[in-house]
Amino acid sequence: MFHGGERFWDNIRRLRRTDFYIVVGEPFEVNLGGSTATRKLRMEVLDQIMYQLAALLPGKYRGTYSDLHNAQTHHLAFADPANNNLNRIEQIQELNGHTA
Repeated sequence: MFHGGERFWDNIRRLRRTDFYIVVGEPFEVNLGGSTATRKLRMEVLDQIMYQLAALLPGKYRGTYSDLHNAQTHHLAFADPANNNLNRIEQIQELNGHTA
């Protein structure tokens, strides 16, 4: 996931540096637990994935997924459940010099 490049073209015209930030999140797999992938279930999984991605970004970029307290991980499997992106949010923000 990267952010910070939205001002690139304005900055390049003025010969200014543009700061880009790259964050690599924890890998995960979708696990439906044998359930049929209904429309409702697919939307739940999509929301869970989007919250994981939103956790990698500063608050101003999260949009609909800005309230990370609503995030769940019922259908996501992590190698180490303690290392999901929601649990790493403070560390990620510290590395990028941002706050929530």
